[in-house]
Amino acid sequence: MKRKIWVAGIVLIAAAVVGLWANLPAGGQPIADPTPTQQAAPLPAPEVTVAARAGMVSLTWNKIAGAESYLIYRAQDDGRYEFLTATQDINHLDRTVCGGRRYLYRVAADAGAEARPGRRSPAKGVVAELAAPTGLRVR
Repeated sequence: MKRKIWVAGIVLIAAAVVGLWANLPAGGQPIADPTPTQQAAPLPAPEVTVAARAGMVSLTWNKIAGAESYLIYRAQDDGRYEFLTATQDINHLDRTVCGGRRYLYRVAADAGAEARPGRRSPAKGVVAELAAPTGLRVR
């Protein structure tokens, strides 16, 4: 009985040694476990300028190094920000506004699918202007 346990122990040790030896590269040094890549720090927030125009709001911001695109968020009177659109430009015309309503905008730089979006800009507010009527005729 003791001899069977001793032989089983030797077989297990031999299998472990062979398994370790099989994982050694040609140089004989063990392969190091790959370390997880550290996620880069989020991109900084762009500096945004907003201006009301007749029936639209114009947004412009500075270019952020490393940004592939920019994410634009908009809030109305309730203060809840919703995703508006993404663009690769450093400006955007929001033509979906209603004159006389207040809108708040925030922009975040996006470094691509592998990274999380950067910090959002501080909120910038504007009251949309009414668009001038067109096609009127005087009688």
